[in-house]
Amino acid sequence: MKRHLVIPAMVVATMCSGAITPAFAETSPNAAIVASGPIVQGDTLWKIAKSNGLSVELLESVNPGLNPENLLIGQVVKVPRAWNVSQGNTLFLISHTVGVSMQSIAQLNNISNVDLIYPDQQLLIPEQTATNTASVYPTWTVRSGDTLWNISLTTGVSVNQIAAINAITEDHVPVGRVLLIPPTDKPWTQPSEQVQPPVNDAGGSTQQATQTSTVAKIVLTMPTTSLIVNSNQNYEVHVTALDISGNPVSNVTLNVVGNPWANATQVATDVQGNAMFTVQAGTQPGSFSVGVQDPLSNVSAYASYTVTTGN
Repeated sequence: MKRHLVIPAMVVATMCSGAITPAFAETSPNAAIVASGPIVQGDTLWKIAKSNGLSVELLESVNPGLNPENLLIGQVVKVPRAWNVSQGNTLFLISHTVGVSMQSIAQLNNISNVDLIYPDQQLLIPEQTATNTASVYPTWTVRSGDTLWNISLTTGVSVNQIAAINAITEDHVPVGRVLLIPPTDKPWTQPSEQVQPPVNDAGGSTQQATQTSTVAKIVLTMPTTSLIVNSNQNYEVHVTALDISGNPVSNVTLNVVGNPWANATQVATDVQGNAMFTVQAGTQPGSFSVGVQDPLSNVSAYASYTVTTGN
């Protein structure tokens, strides 16, 4: 059976304003690599790029030794971590979502003006190091009826702070936009969307209700939080999903986010609401974090750990 490298897109672009061709560094030694694998019969860079939601130009930028006109079976192709820019995105938002500094993202993608990025632009995400780590902020996905005022009341963060950190200049915020919320001492979760029962139309068919989630809290624990740099060991991250009453939520799929060395992109909880995945120590010492997010309720949690030289 023929196999292709497939990595789920981290962010799906929601606005189309014409294709944007970003300027990549001639080589990208600092780009985070999320997968690699050999060329098989029938592969082309176009097929591999399309399978991973990437442009051919971006894929070529992290594989400078490959000749797209003469791929050899067995040659290894690296798949980079990337962000597809959507309407309303800023480098600040991207930085505090992926956990690497705005400056390092700009440098890797040859961006001279950090205030100027475009919908449909595709950005390489750098490896997280001890010197470019950025704090990961919680997010709020705007839904119908949301206002900055009700978001402020729920999160305990002022309207002005939310507007400033997200570069919002108008009262209206488009549905679907993802907002960064500055950290606060107040615990909060974004309310789940109300589930509407199926509705029979005049023809007798049933309209499916919008899918939602009962996850109100996620707890992450790492039995070992001090890892050894460049070690080949995998370190466990334990996940528990709970509803608003503190009961376990089973059979829910959660996204693993904010860490290029996690060995999974998703985990599914068992009947006790528990799941587990592993992370590798990576190649740089420093302080890092790994997160898990429920894509339906947008509830997330993060665990911190350190990577040392072992001396």
